[in-house]
Amino acid sequence: MSPWVLGFANLAGTAFSVLVLWGVCSLNMPMLLVYSMAYGFFAVGWSALWSGFLRPLANGNLEATNTLLGLLLFTRGVGNILSAPLSTWLQDLSGKNVAKNFTKTAYAVMDARYGAMILFTGLCFALAAFFLLGAWCFRFTQQIARSRDQGVYTRIA
Repeated sequence: MSPWVLGFANLAGTAFSVLVLWGVCSLNMPMLLVYSMAYGFFAVGWSALWSGFLRPLANGNLEATNTLLGLLLFTRGVGNILSAPLSTWLQDLSGKNVAKNFTKTAYAVMDARYGAMILFTGLCFALAAFFLLGAWCFRFTQQIARSRDQGVYTRIA
């Protein structure tokens, strides 16, 4: 199966599990367990797919593969460093403004202290899925144009 399809399904499934299963449905323990299983299934797989994405992007060039892996790990490190101040800011923001808007959902749990954080997390995954889908479509159209120019029609993954 194509790493593009797996990556999109992975990111879209994670976005769904955060925005819907955690944010809307997690008002009781069984639904919180369903969210935990879905998030654990989808979110963990993203890093495992990196090697699947690097191979076609680097075209067998070892130096390009190492550079791309380094960039992915660098962005993960930046995210790890920025997550504490960002989550603190989102938690402060949630307590002040968001509580009135989410009274019937899990976004309002603990006086809506985590509402903005849940929304931010889910929207980041949804945006990543959208960009991955756009990159996949761009690559698909490039391959179609290249094969049309060469007069050869091949399977496009």
